[in-house]
Amino acid sequence: MHATIFFTMSFFSTLFRQHYIQDGMFASLKLRRILASKMFEKVEKLSMKSLSQCDSGKLVSVISADLSQVERGLGFSPMILGAPAVYVICMILIGANYG
Repeated sequence: MHATIFFTMSFFSTLFRQHYIQDGMFASLKLRRILASKMFEKVEKLSMKSLSQCDSGKLVSVISADLSQVERGLGFSPMILGAPAVYVICMILIGANYG
């Protein structure tokens, strides 16, 4: 009985976790695309004097590094929202069986 419940919970936990990761990655990629286009629009509007003061390769490197950090952070945000539910269910089961 307990093995069946444990297997079922593990199966659905893994399935939902992968779904969360996939949705988080899709959302972060969409946000990265939007932010990149807006940042490059801002760079296009810079004056010639300000563009000559900085190297364009350095500017692109900073933009891509910042965007990759945003993308990495947002990719796992659904797991942060879903993790408390798993712990609450586990605590209820432990309390019901051993409490």
